[in-house]
Amino acid sequence: MPQASHDLGLVSKLLVEAIGEPGKRTFRLVMESPAGSAVLWLEKEQLLELSLSIKRTLGLAEEKTVQSQPPQASTGSEGLAIEFKVDKQALEYDQVRGVFRFWNHDVEDDSEIATLIFEATSAQVATLSDEGLKICAAGRPLCPLCHLPMDTEGHFCVRSNGHPTDARERLE
Repeated sequence: MPQASHDLGLVSKLLVEAIGEPGKRTFRLVMESPAGSAVLWLEKEQLLELSLSIKRTLGLAEEKTVQSQPPQASTGSEGLAIEFKVDKQALEYDQVRGVFRFWNHDVEDDSEIATLIFEATSAQVATLSDEGLKICAAGRPLCPLCHLPMDTEGHFCVRSNGHPTDARERLE
């Protein structure tokens, strides 16, 4: 079984946050468990993919899992306090226990060992996924041609070959 430098175990608190204005936001996962607390910084694309992966996994898990009493985490956050920017992240579902396990690798650590693992219940990850998708959707609108975010000051679309949308009218 793969190892990790730090293990929070089953978390009692798991939430996602976006800080700042659209276009200049930073994203993070915040968690607490009896073993400690952690803040994991993510890119928007990582948060979106994580949220979608959770949705897919939850759909498959519901088809295969018989409902059992979910594990309970005690509250508190003594011990470990860790914060890092996520490079790679893996998601695993334990059907027997009915929990999700997250393997997180620090961007500054090039070893194969995960920096942090933690577990969360299906209800916690369902909420995380919903909130993550809402946060990602609340960003800047996407250009209909190039699908890149449009700034409020304007957007230079590479698919328009550098021509403004009203170029034809300017020539007439």
